Amino acid sequence: AIVTLMYPLVLARIIEALDIFGGTDGIMGVDSFANQWLEQYAVISLVLLFLFGTRRLVNVDLGLVFRAVKDNDQAVRASGMNISFYKAIAVFVASAMGCLGGACLVHIYMWAGISLFALDFSILPIAATVIGGAGTLVGPVLGCIILVPISELLREFGTLRIVFYSLILVGFVVFRSEGLMVYGERKYHQFQRWVKV
Repeated sequence: AIVTLMYPLVLARIIEALDIFGGTDGIMGVDSFANQWLEQYAVISLVLLFLFGTRRLVNVDLGLVFRAVKDNDQAVRASGMNISFYKAIAVFVASAMGCLGGACLVHIYMWAGISLFALDFSILPIAATVIGGAGTLVGPVLGCIILVPISELLREFGTLRIVFYSLILVGFVVFRSEGLMVYGERKYHQFQRWVKV
């Protein structure tokens, strides 16, 4: 996750140096959605498609291999499977979802430029995953539901938002490293056992 923070910074410098994709001005004049309703429903539909598609992917054989690689990649390698192949598929699926989300963002802003590679755009998904709970489907969504309103409230602070993101992220890593969703599930199961007793 930390290595992925490097890519936007490197790409921004390459775009500036080679003056490609409009250079520092960016790509202007991108068509927007036909109306605000279409924009909202397109984004909501895309999020739901990603959630249900990921849920389906996790429950098939490929998802079982993904979870096995996450938990114990040496055991998967010992069973004769090519881990690099499955990691490449996982990166491709995640990148495809990110690309479609980025395409929606470009049409909403009607512009694509270097500021879209800003660090807060890279930190937000990582922070949402850490806050909500990595390894869960609903966790990152819960993290976004918490972080996006905070981001809008902190908009007047400009680039200091990254500092607040980092403080929130460090707080969760230190005190709730498993994330809210895993913590909530654990407390729920403890309560269920207590009710049965």
